[in-house]
Amino acid sequence: MANRDGWQRDARRGTTHTMRSAIPANSLMTQNRRGVAKRIFNRKICVVAMTPGWVRTEMGGANAPLTPEQSARAIAQTILSLTLGRSSQFIERTGEESKYAW
Repeated sequence: MANRDGWQRDARRGTTHTMRSAIPANSLMTQNRRGVAKRIFNRKICVVAMTPGWVRTEMGGANAPLTPEQSARAIAQTILSLTLGRSSQFIERTGEESKYAW
């Protein structure tokens, strides 16, 4: 599991350990997502990785713009709209393809 917003926040604070550990995790996540998507494509199952956004939780902090409910609602709507054409993508909770290419 990777947290882009968390390591960006740490990088702004001058803490780089989180970013260094996130990069291998993100590479592994990408390989796994693409591999699983390819293996089960014929079963008509869509596989994506989705970021929930910066959510107001213990990890996200009080300044995060989204409540857990807002994030979960957007994720559910996006999941319901997925098609096989989206399989193996890394997407935002809104359904847009992520600008981060992990």
